[in-house]
Amino acid sequence: MTEAEWLVCEASRTMLEFAQDRASARQLRLFAVACGRLVSHYQSYPQADSVFGLSEEYADRKVDGTALRAARERARVDIEGVLSVNESVMRNTIRAAELTTEDDAAWAAEGVLGYVRVMLGPISEWTLSRLARDIFGNPFRTVSFSPAWRTSMAVALAGQMYESRDFSAMPILADALQDAGCDDANVLDHCRDTNAPHVRGCWLVDLVLGKE
Repeated sequence: MTEAEWLVCEASRTMLEFAQDRASARQLRLFAVACGRLVSHYQSYPQADSVFGLSEEYADRKVDGTALRAARERARVDIEGVLSVNESVMRNTIRAAELTTEDDAAWAAEGVLGYVRVMLGPISEWTLSRLARDIFGNPFRTVSFSPAWRTSMAVALAGQMYESRDFSAMPILADALQDAGCDDANVLDHCRDTNAPHVRGCWLVDLVLGKE
């Protein structure tokens, strides 16, 4: 794959296959979670919401493998308890959450992506490909992020968005970075791209917060 192809690609599986050897386990798991949350309005199902959240905490090393495996077992029990056809959306959502808890982050990413593509069909590729670019960035370019750009304002904005999962302040983050001397078009354009979804694992927010 060339850089030009990556920037316009809407084949999420191809993008994952290309990026996963360069990506960290944390990025892969957060990509799995971001994809899984597309299955439905997951917040309607506390069982799924809690599993998604725990997978994120595991990615950030806030919980250990024991907690991850316990969440996986709880999700499987919840899936078995969904017997009604009318509750199929709940089952699908919990299943997507359960897949994010696989021990191997690459396997989790592949499993969730495949599941979501089956559940949502071709229409999901537009969003999935943009999630890939949000988390994995541009594999063909390395951003030299100056420590001087990591001002208290920029860090506060990035931290608030990361914790709340509300990334609507990305354009404001662009202003804060620009005020700090950032003139990198890749950085500023990513913040201001109105078509780009942003999730936990966003490569730029991670750079501001010093996450790997």
